[in-house]
Amino acid sequence: MQFESKIKRQYWTNSLLGLIPDLIISAIITRTLGGYIGTFILVIVGLQVLYRIRSVGQETPCGTFDRLPNGERVSRTGDL
Repeated sequence: MQFESKIKRQYWTNSLLGLIPDLIISAIITRTLGGYIGTFILVIVGLQVLYRIRSVGQETPCGTFDRLPNGERVSRTGDL
């Protein structure tokens, strides 16, 4: 159980650290376009959507996965 909490803590720490470049990119684009907070939020959401689209079917430590239309993961390299 102790390992699970450490993994969760590392996941959230890495997620927050990974968000920093997105915040900087979003701030630069918003300032360039002369936008407001709405533009900033749209840019962040847009980047997350692009990352999500790009990550489908990529290799993971457990193998390569695809997602079915219902969201279920299917392994191409073996069983889960």
